[in-house]
Amino acid sequence: MKRFAALLFGIVLTGPSLAKDAKFVGVWEGDYETPIYTKIVLKDDQSLTYCEVSHCRQVNCMEMAYTGSFASKFEYQDALGKWEFVRISEDEFEGTYTHVEGDVSTAYYEPE
Repeated sequence: MKRFAALLFGIVLTGPSLAKDAKFVGVWEGDYETPIYTKIVLKDDQSLTYCEVSHCRQVNCMEMAYTGSFASKFEYQDALGKWEFVRISEDEFEGTYTHVEGDVSTAYYEPE
């Protein structure tokens, strides 16, 4: 029995990473008065996926080539504007989106 337990333990340790991607959801609120439901996925490989619901059942996701750190603050900018995410606790981020025309929206992200 001990041999079986040792073998099983070895398989678990040599298998895929046990850590999981961290997923957070939030709702952007700003001047447009239309809430935008979003999710950020902080992946184990340090990549970032950003998803938004543009219609009831249509979800658009993209990889964000961010700068910064998941542990404190990270940012992403493209032709549409700038996203900034600041970790305010272990399980919470504050997001700020600034549109190229100057409109600013905020969101609070919590675990999915």
